[in-house]
Formats: sequence, C-alpha cells, structure tokens
Amino acid sequence: MAKIALAEPRSGVELELCDGPGCVPGPPIAPAGTQPARTTAEPVVDTGVLTLVGDGVSGWSADFIGGQSVVGYRLTDTLGGAIAEDAIDVDWVRVGGTERCGGPREAEIELPS
Repeated sequence: MAKIALAEPRSGVELELCDGPGCVPGPPIAPAGTQPARTTAEPVVDTGVLTLVGDGVSGWSADFIGGQSVVGYRLTDTLGGAIAEDAIDVDWVRVGGTERCGGPREAEIELPS
C-alpha cells in the first residue's frame, strides 16, 4: 500500500495513478463482478492500481499490483482539467514476509502541487 499526499494539500483535486515507467495514469482496476452490466463493452485499462481512496486534503491510499519503482500520476480538477502529470520514483519498504520470499510493501509518496 502507498500513502500519497500533495506537497500543498488542497480540495477539489482528483488523482489518477499507474504502476511502472511509461504507463498511462487512469482509474483503478475494478474487481471482477462489480461493474454494472452494459450494452457496449468499454475497454479496461490496466493501470496496475487495484484501489485508490482519499482526497487532496487528507491524502490518498493506493494498492498496487506490482509496486514498481516508478509511479505515474495525473492530478485533475473536479471538471477534469489537468493540473499536473508526471512520474515519480518510489522507495518501497518491505513490512512483512522475508527477504527471500518477499512480502507486503509500503511507500510514502509526496506529489508536487
């Protein structure tokens, strides 16, 4: 899990993420079976992000599938206008398991605002 905060917290900011170099930020992947039935299929973009909750004031929590060393992000206003888009290096820290077998990892990410 990653904890993500803006360097200068503010309301009215939305966040999209993706996992890995050269990725395209987008919404988290919805768990199977939770999407409503539709008459037309919309393509699902694999951002590598399972969940993303929070806001620009108190920060966000995100669960990643792989947790690569680079995370792409896009900040938008509530109307969808781009505020910032870039990639940031992430230092993941193992918080369980073993060095040999791995385990859960956490990171704290601060985004420029």
